[in-house]
Amino acid sequence: MDLVGPIVNIVDGLVNRDLRMQQAEAAEAQARLQQEQLKQQAELARLEAQKMQTLLLYGVAGLGILTAGYIAFKYLGK
Repeated sequence: MDLVGPIVNIVDGLVNRDLRMQQAEAAEAQARLQQEQLKQQAELARLEAQKMQTLLLYGVAGLGILTAGYIAFKYLGK
């Protein structure tokens, strides 16, 4: 009868250790998932910046073409 208390304590300790290990594994998996999400967000931000840079470049090129056309029409079209 005196063995019941220590056996319960041992089983309780094993269960608590297993729960702590599961919690640690879950936290590690969540951290990996968050890291992957941050990588994807960074890649998306990089692509958005690249898109904006390309649009700006096209805008400046278009403005240059319009300016050259205006100058040609104004001074050469007379």
